[in-house]
Amino acid sequence: MSQFSTREEVTEKLAQRYADGRKPTNDSLCCFQFSHDIKIGDYVVAKIGRKKILGVGVVESDYIFDSSRNTNKHIRKVKWLKTEESEFPGTGTTTN
Repeated sequence: MSQFSTREEVTEKLAQRYADGRKPTNDSLCCFQFSHDIKIGDYVVAKIGRKKILGVGVVESDYIFDSSRNTNKHIRKVKWLKTEESEFPGTGTTTN
């Protein structure tokens, strides 16, 4: 990801990899922010969907591409402060 200097370059590269003709604007934003915008000391939230939080941590490294890994080769080192699953406040159901 560090070889791309703009989000648009990331979008075009991802679009080439997707065979269905869609424009991966959200995916390219995530990739560009992960590799270019996040800074050491920033807080990050690992989540699933809009509600479920998996963890909260502090970024400890710049973007790293680790070709020796089998999966998840694009990484940053993170000091995890919380790893219990929870929900974003106000997103659960309420009962009367």
